[in-house]
Amino acid sequence: MDYISYNKEGLHFGHALDFTHHNDYMIHCHNSYEVYYFISGDVSYLVEGKHYTPTPHSILMISPNILHGVKVKTDSAYERYTLHFSSQIIPAENRLLLLFPFHQTTSQSDIYYQDVEDFRLQHYFENLSACKDMPGEMRDMAIAIAVQSLLSQILYMSKQTKSLATPEHISQTVTKIIHYINNHLTERITLDAISSRFFISKHHLNKVFRKATGTTLVQYINYKRIAMANQYIMQGKSAMDAALSVGFHDYSVFYRAYKRILGHAPTAKAIKRCSKG
Repeated sequence: MDYISYNKEGLHFGHALDFTHHNDYMIHCHNSYEVYYFISGDVSYLVEGKHYTPTPHSILMISPNILHGVKVKTDSAYERYTLHFSSQIIPAENRLLLLFPFHQTTSQSDIYYQDVEDFRLQHYFENLSACKDMPGEMRDMAIAIAVQSLLSQILYMSKQTKSLATPEHISQTVTKIIHYINNHLTERITLDAISSRFFISKHHLNKVFRKATGTTLVQYINYKRIAMANQYIMQGKSAMDAALSVGFHDYSVFYRAYKRILGHAPTAKAIKRCSKG
């Protein structure tokens, strides 16, 4: 793998090229915004149960706490740029406008745009990468400006280009289940309760849910809750209070799930792990 990246609190960006396929979706969930710019490869992207097949020079925008993942289907060159960032790195007066493309959607087809090469988004990523070698405060200022420039261009693109891509079909039942879970995430949710509410057997529920989302219903709930808990911890809440706030009533269950998903124990100084995409 060829991977060039830059990390600091609230910001991570990189350019990656690799040639290794994997048969399963690399599912993850984080509390940062993500811009994924696809250059080449044979991949499938999964966002909250919707499947996308990126074409060269396409872009996908992911809001915080959205479950998503990529499956690399062959060993052909897989090249992409990724940017993860916290809304706090954008000046308050610009935040609402620059984050508009992430939140304007009425359906998730609106988060994906293809054939956007004319908007030169790759050039904006290259400018961002060039900033990382600058010294100290100059680097931080240049990166902040470059991020806002990229987001400004994405905003312009979203207003000039309609999202024409339609995600692959997902059953209406799974769509309703995902919507229900996201609206009741901090409440008690069990497989039995979902099965009864949507008149579907537990066996069939797990089967169709995993096919649609790349993970089981229980794992989906845990991913979303852990991402939310991690955000609370980073804001200063204790791990115990964060666990209770997101619906975990057994701290040992929360601790194991947190460590399995994020790779470290829940502490007040926990830093979220960003995927390379």
